[in-house]
Amino acid sequence: DLSNGGKRHGGKRNAEPLTGSVIKIDSNKGRLYIEGAKASKSDNKEEAVPVNASNVVVVRLDETDKYRVQQLTGNRS
Repeated sequence: DLSNGGKRHGGKRNAEPLTGSVIKIDSNKGRLYIEGAKASKSDNKEEAVPVNASNVVVVRLDETDKYRVQQLTGNRS
């Protein structure tokens, strides 16, 4: 349940920020689906809530993939 999700989702203002890893990215709409952001539907199923990419701060990257790290650090001119 998204109890800290802001006024729109019935949560409190100025609550602790949501933390978690990214599950899915919708690049057409500019939305991210984060692991902890879920809301319950009318049939009591959990559904991921999209978060606007401009409201996200990347704190830590997954550095286990060597190709990803090479793409991020290489070709800096």
